[in-house]
Amino acid sequence: MVTAFASLFLYPAWIQYSIFGISSLLLVAVSRRWASKISGKSVRLANVDSLVGQTGIITKVMKEEPFQAYAKVDGEAWRVETKDQKLLAVDSKIVVKEVRSNILIVEILNPSI
Repeated sequence: MVTAFASLFLYPAWIQYSIFGISSLLLVAVSRRWASKISGKSVRLANVDSLVGQTGIITKVMKEEPFQAYAKVDGEAWRVETKDQKLLAVDSKIVVKEVRSNILIVEILNPSI
């Protein structure tokens, strides 16, 4: 609108382009602050972080470390371990409590041992 108003006075094209560029930059700077206040910050979890609270089933227990295993959580196989080093058993139901790197820290829902 600023450039349209300036074109009424028949300024040269380069002045109109300059006015358009400057007003666009200023409006973007102002509108970003305004838009972020209205919309707020979005909370987006990473893929692995979204698994916290999900349940799963133990599919394979590590022989040398019986508190570590593989489990199927949300349709995918994940390496899991218990926080307090409780023994895990195949077909035990677990719930994901936290994530450390790519290992899920779990709690046993129905202890079979």
